[in-house]
Amino acid sequence: QVITHRVNGLLADTSEQWYQYLKLLITDKEYRSKLEQNGLENVLRNYSVQAHLPNLLDIIQGTCKKR
Repeated sequence: QVITHRVNGLLADTSEQWYQYLKLLITDKEYRSKLEQNGLENVLRNYSVQAHLPNLLDIIQGTCKKR
């Protein structure tokens, strides 16, 4: 799961929830920064090239060995 509610983002089901979460993000700079930092860490840890590099190298090396 890319977004974990209240850890690295906010998930809303209703327009009222959207309103409340947007208001929270606008008014609480510290909370907004924490979500931003957690989101960045999640992306770097799970979705970056560096995170997938070992798998990519295995695929490349496996392909080269077959030749």
